[in-house]
Amino acid sequence: MKILAYPSLSDKKLFILKLNYWLGFFILMPNLIFAQHFIMLKNGEVFEFSSLKIKEDGVKIVSKEKGNFKLPFSDISGYYNTQLGLSYFLKKGIPDGATEYAYQFDKLVVEGEINLYERTHFSNNLIVRQGGAGSSGQWIEIYLEKNNLYRGFDKYGLTGISNKKRKEILLDFIKDDAQLVNEVENKDFKCSDLNIYKIVGKYNLSKLSSIKTDSSESTVFFYLKRNGNSAEVMKLFVNGKFIVDLEESKVVSTNISNQNFSKICINNYCGVIKSSPYHFKYYGIVGKENEIIVLLTDAEKANRQMVHLLNK
Repeated sequence: MKILAYPSLSDKKLFILKLNYWLGFFILMPNLIFAQHFIMLKNGEVFEFSSLKIKEDGVKIVSKEKGNFKLPFSDISGYYNTQLGLSYFLKKGIPDGATEYAYQFDKLVVEGEINLYERTHFSNNLIVRQGGAGSSGQWIEIYLEKNNLYRGFDKYGLTGISNKKRKEILLDFIKDDAQLVNEVENKDFKCSDLNIYKIVGKYNLSKLSSIKTDSSESTVFFYLKRNGNSAEVMKLFVNGKFIVDLEESKVVSTNISNQNFSKICINNYCGVIKSSPYHFKYYGIVGKENEIIVLLTDAEKANRQMVHLLNK
C-alpha cells in the first residue's frame, strides 16, 4: 500500500515552491490525464466515450473508438466520470421517489451491501425542503439499493416527506441489524439525508466479514473539509494499519483495492470504501460535535479545498 502524506506547512518559505510544483502536477493531474469517460455495459465491457444522451428508446453514445450509435437501456450499467472522480448508474426510476419512471444516470455516493445514490432534479419552482427551507434550481433526491430492493425518500420532494415515512423506508433496508433498528426507531432520531448516510455506512461496515487483499489497487485521497474538533488529532487507519495523523494542513493519498472493500477508521469513525480502476476518488473529512463523517466528493470541489489546505 503506497502512501503520500504532505508535510505540515510550519515553514511556508521552505516548502512553497515544492508545493506549487506538486499542486500543478499531482493534485490537478486527474483533469490533465484522465479527461476521458468510460461507459459500463452489463456484459462487463467498458469503453471510452466522448458524450452520451438519454433518448426515449435508449442512450445515444458518441465514441472515438466505436463511432456514433445507440444502445438500449437494458445493455447499460452506468459510466465513470473521470474528470469528477465519480461513478453514475442508469436507473429507470425510484419507487417512493419523485420520479418513478424516467431513466437517468444517478451518482453512487455510498457503496456496500446497501448502495446510496443521489439523483439531481432541476426545477424553476420554489422547492420547500425539510425544516421549511426553500430554494429554486436543483435539488438532490437520495435513494437506497440492496439486492433487488430500491426505494427513494422524496416522492413528495416539493413539500418534504415525513420523518416517520423516511424511517419506515430506511428500516426496510436494515431490519436484519437489531442495533441499528433500535437507533433509527428512537423517537429522537431524525431521518435527515446526512443521518441516512451515516446509518447506511454503519450497516455496510457491519456486513464486512473479512478484509481481502489483492494487487488491484488505485489511489484515493483524504482531506479535511471542516474540523470542529481542532484540539483532537485525527488518526487515519486503513485495514487496521496506521497511516498518518490527519492534521488540518495535510492531504493524504493511499492506494487501496479497487476489487474488494477496505476498512478505514479515523478516530471514532469507521467505514468501508473501494477505489476505482478508472479514476481517483476523493473523500472529505468533516469533524464536528465530537463526531467524524467521511463523504465522497467530486474532484473539482476536492481540488479547491486541497489547494487551500496545502497553502495555509
